[in-house]
Amino acid sequence: MTGFEEVVSQQQRKVYSFAHYYLGSPEEAEDVTQEVFLKLWRHWQKVDLDRVRPWLLRVTRNACFDRLRQRRSSSRVFLSDSDPERVESAPAEDSRAEDASVGISSEGVNDV
Repeated sequence: MTGFEEVVSQQQRKVYSFAHYYLGSPEEAEDVTQEVFLKLWRHWQKVDLDRVRPWLLRVTRNACFDRLRQRRSSSRVFLSDSDPERVESAPAEDSRAEDASVGISSEGVNDV
């Protein structure tokens, strides 16, 4: 077994679990896990093997953030392609939800 294969067998479950926790999707976690180990393969000569686990988890976290950003931007595109009346009403609904979360109602500031 090569050093790379050993690292993969030792760290694959941790990387997958971390990605699954962030993304909540087993399929996306599998994709991110593959991306992370592909990145490790590409940077194998540069990675300090004594610090490979923190490196993997940082790369995993960044890949998850990228996925979450893609989700957010694709949902915005999806909304803009839908019914114009629904899109126009969405910000007002969002602002009411935000106001409720900070204790503001249409009557003014609630005692929190």
